[in-house]
Amino acid sequence: MKIFNLLKNKLGIILPLLSIVSLSILTIVFNVNLIWITIFLFAILIIAVFFWKLEYLFYILVLLFPITTVFHSYYVVDLIAITFLFAFFLRFIKDKVDGKNDITLRLPLVFSFFLFFISSIISVFYSFDKLLSIRSVLYLLFLYFTYLCFPVSVIKDKEQIFNILKIFVFVGLIDAFAGFFSLFGQREKGIIYGAYPTTIFGKNFLGTSRNTLAQVLTLTIPAMIALVYFFKDRNKIKKEKDRRVIKFLMFVGLVFMIVINILTLSRSSMITMFSTFFIIILGYTFLYKRRYFGKVFVATFLISIGLGIGIYTFYANSDREGFSGSIEYRYGIAQISMDMFYDKPIFGNGFGMFKTLLGANSWHNLNYGWGGVTESHSWLQKILVEQGIFGILSFGVFLFSLYYFSIKYFLDEKNSRENRMLMVFLLAMATSQIVFNVFDWMYYNFRMWIPMSLPLMLILIDNGQYNFIIKNEQKS
Repeated sequence: MKIFNLLKNKLGIILPLLSIVSLSILTIVFNVNLIWITIFLFAILIIAVFFWKLEYLFYILVLLFPITTVFHSYYVVDLIAITFLFAFFLRFIKDKVDGKNDITLRLPLVFSFFLFFISSIISVFYSFDKLLSIRSVLYLLFLYFTYLCFPVSVIKDKEQIFNILKIFVFVGLIDAFAGFFSLFGQREKGIIYGAYPTTIFGKNFLGTSRNTLAQVLTLTIPAMIALVYFFKDRNKIKKEKDRRVIKFLMFVGLVFMIVINILTLSRSSMITMFSTFFIIILGYTFLYKRRYFGKVFVATFLISIGLGIGIYTFYANSDREGFSGSIEYRYGIAQISMDMFYDKPIFGNGFGMFKTLLGANSWHNLNYGWGGVTESHSWLQKILVEQGIFGILSFGVFLFSLYYFSIKYFLDEKNSRENRMLMVFLLAMATSQIVFNVFDWMYYNFRMWIPMSLPLMLILIDNGQYNFIIKNEQKS
C-alpha cells in the first residue's frame, strides 16, 4: 500500500526515474546511442503536457508516422512510444489505487499473437546468434504492447478514431507535397525518375526511397476517402456553398495524393492500391448499392489505374536497366531465402537472423555485395527463413484473427451502417500495410503494426464481447 501511495503522490519524480531506467535497458538490449537522451527528455516533456489525455499520446505517434530515418534509425519513434507506454501503465496503476476503472489494459488478439510469439521463442534454439535472436523476440513483444495494446486501450470513442484519420490525412498531404516538389529537381536525359521524399533542412526525415513515400500514401489515401465519404464537419458549416467547396477541396486532395503515389513509380504501391480500393468498393457495394458515390469512386479508381499503367509503362521503357535490376535483385533474394528455408524448414534459423544470414551468403555477396546487405523484401520470406513453417502458420492465424473479428463486426447488422462502413475503411488501411510489406521490408516496426490496431479500436469500442482485458475489469 505504501508503494501505491508513493506512486500516487510522487508521480512527477517516479516518471523521470522510470524513463531513465527504460533508456538504460534499451541502451543495453538494443545498443541505443546516448544521443537519444535528448530525445527521451523531449518525450518526457510531451508526457508532462499531455499525461491526462492519453489519446493525445497516440495522436503524436500517428503524427510521427512518416518519419523513417532520424540519426539513421527508427528508434526515435520507438523511444517516444515506450515513454508513452510507461505513462499509460502509471496512469493504470494510479487508477487502481484510486479505486477507479477508467483505464483498461486491452490485449487484442492475445491468443493468436501468443502462438506467433511462441514460434519466435522456439526459433531462438536454432539460431547461431542467440543473443541477437533474444533481442529480436523482446522487440516483437514491444511491438505488440506498444503499437497494438496501447492504441486500443487509449482510444475509447469513434470521434477519436476520426481524429486519427484526420492526422493521417495531414501527414499524407505533407508526404504528397514532399513528393511533388521532388519532381522538379530530378531529371536526367528527359527521363522522369519519379517522386521521392524531399530532403528537409538537409535531413531525410521522410526517408530516402520512393517506396517509403509510397508506403505512407497507400495508408493515408483510404483515410482521405473515409473523410470525404463521412465529411464529419458538414453539420458545423451553415452555408451549403461552403460545404460544397470544402468537400471539393477534400476530393482534390484525394486525387492529388493518388497521383503522387502513382508518380512514385512503386510497384508495391500499385498492387496495394488495388487491394485497398477493392476492399472499399466491395464493402460499399455490400452495404449501400448506391450509384452516385459508387460511380465517382469507380471513376477515380479507373483513372488512377490508367495513369499508373501509362506512367509505369513509360518508366519501364525509359529505364530498363534500373527496372530489371530491381526485379533481378528481389528474385535473387527470394532464391537465397528458399535455400535458407529448406535448411531448417520446421522452426527456422532463428528470429531476427535473416539479415545476418544474407550477409554471410557468398553467392549474395558475389552478385549483390555492391548493394549492401538488406532485410528481406517480404515478411513472407523473412518468417519462413527465421521461424519456418510453424512461424508462417502462426502468423497466418494472427492475421486471420484480425480479419475474422473485423469482418464479423462488419456483417453484424446490430451495428449501424455508418460504423460498418467505417470498419471497411479501417480494414482497408490495415490491409494496405500488410500487402505493401509483402513486397517491402518495413514490417517489424510501427508502420505495419499501428495500422493493424485501427479496426480493433472500433471493435473494442462497440463490442465488449471481443475484449481481451486483464482482470479487475467488470465487463464480459
